[in-house]
Amino acid sequence: PDSYFVDNVSFHEYGMSVDDIESEPLVYPNPARDILFVNTNNNSLFKVTDLLGKVVYQSQINDNQTFVDCASWVRGVYFVEIITDSNRVTVKRVILH
Repeated sequence: PDSYFVDNVSFHEYGMSVDDIESEPLVYPNPARDILFVNTNNNSLFKVTDLLGKVVYQSQINDNQTFVDCASWVRGVYFVEIITDSNRVTVKRVILH
C-alpha cells in the first residue's frame, strides 16, 4: 500500500524539572493597575519596555520579592525582561489597565 519516507529527522527531548518551574520568576498581577510585583530566587536585572522597545523602568533586584509603582505609566502592553546573574533571560508580557 502507501509508503512514506522521511529523511534527516531528529528528535530531542527537552523538559523542565520541578526545580526549573520553582525558580521561574513571577510577575503579577497581570493585568496590573498600580503596582507590579516581581519574585525571583536570585539577584536579577529587571527591565520593562513598551511595545516600541523604549525602556520605561530598569532596576537591580537584590531581594526575593520587589514591587514597582506603575501608576504613572500609560495604560497598555509592556514586556518585562528579567536577567539573572547566570544570564538566564525571562520575558513576560504584562498588561496595564
